[in-house]
Amino acid sequence: MKKQLLITLSLIALLSSCSTEEEVDRPSFKALSFETFVGKGTPTRAVAKTDFAEGDDFGVIAYRHGTDPWTDGVAKELFMDNVEVTRQGGEWVYSPARYWEEGINHTFLAYSPYNAGYLFSEGVLTGVATATEASGQIDLLYSIPDTGSKNLVWEEKRKVMFNFRHALSQIRISASTDRDYSGYYTVTVRGVKLTGIHNTGSLNLNTSDTGASPWSAQTTIPGSGYAVVTGELNIPLSTTEILLNSDSELFMQLPQEIPDGAATFEITCDIVATEAGDAANNITGKVVSVKIPMINWEHNYIYHYRVQMNLQQILGLKPVELEEPTVELWETETETQLPKTAISPAKAYAKNASEANGSYLFTISAPPGKKWTVRTPTLATVYALNAYMTLVYDGNTYPGVNSSFSGIGSGEVTVIVSGFNVAITNVMIGLFTLIPEGETSLGGGIRLLPDN
Repeated sequence: MKKQLLITLSLIALLSSCSTEEEVDRPSFKALSFETFVGKGTPTRAVAKTDFAEGDDFGVIAYRHGTDPWTDGVAKELFMDNVEVTRQGGEWVYSPARYWEEGINHTFLAYSPYNAGYLFSEGVLTGVATATEASGQIDLLYSIPDTGSKNLVWEEKRKVMFNFRHALSQIRISASTDRDYSGYYTVTVRGVKLTGIHNTGSLNLNTSDTGASPWSAQTTIPGSGYAVVTGELNIPLSTTEILLNSDSELFMQLPQEIPDGAATFEITCDIVATEAGDAANNITGKVVSVKIPMINWEHNYIYHYRVQMNLQQILGLKPVELEEPTVELWETETETQLPKTAISPAKAYAKNASEANGSYLFTISAPPGKKWTVRTPTLATVYALNAYMTLVYDGNTYPGVNSSFSGIGSGEVTVIVSGFNVAITNVMIGLFTLIPEGETSLGGGIRLLPDN
């Protein structure tokens, strides 16, 4: 006579390299036990899952498939259809009880946390979506058929092992200032938003390739205008880097290809002048947009973007740009160093005068009546003997070192440089635009300094 055995669940979860084991001893039932492995800790929503805590749950899909091995086309009978299993009182419980049969193969799929809204067909979960509020996002885990969970025939002390993996990409963003502005301004981050990304897709639990992406059909829910946002923040920026979306508000996103510039970080800031600053530059709720370069976010990886902020970026006078990140496994954070850019009001801005006798054209818009001074720095090279500058303003020429003039309104300044690292100094604080001839961005050795 065919025997049927009551399934009871005793679970340990598998994730990363840490593991624990728990079993409920019910010999009268010859119980089928499940194993899972996870790391340490008891996180909640929007926290990278490392362990199962009281009240945590997962869904189980299980098949019987006779004596044939598990393959895509095998004839199979579904006997656990998205069954919720919950951690209660230190045990895993579910209802109603399921049974398994001796002498035939059983294969098990699983994901966590459980969601009754998921649809399941041929090993693929559909309707998987990420939340808008970062605090409501989850670290979705999945377990595919492998050695411990497929082609299992009941025997004494047999256990089903669920090897859970991270299904999503974890996105972090940190910020700092490129210099100490505390004597002039305070910069406080009030919120972070990530836009231009997909928020729904299908997750394949029945893949044999652990390295391949389990995701397909990533798209944006129609009409959602999807963006993920943090809660209200109060994070003062300094030269010390700080995480803007903390461990309770990590961005857990669908793995997906990001076209160049399609996705954007929007960082909302307040700027307040201190005693030495200019209150005219105070801004509340300024949004700094940071475009994300083209990249393919993969599952089970952390992408940690780092941005170095300055006042010109925050005041919107110069865009913030991102470099491509390097990537590592989820267990090791991935870092992206964002490029420094110019500042206004500012202490300095540099352009490298790398070509002797080069001509550098700037269009400068400054407050009326401000005094400008031109000088060349002392150079510890032979170029120091030949370094000179000619400044042309409103048709007047101001040659030589330490020449000065008053700039009334706006005008064009042509700087002809022989030598290297020539500087323009003591520019009054104000909103100004610098456009080098033939270029769209600045970087390197001609410096503009505020007169303070």
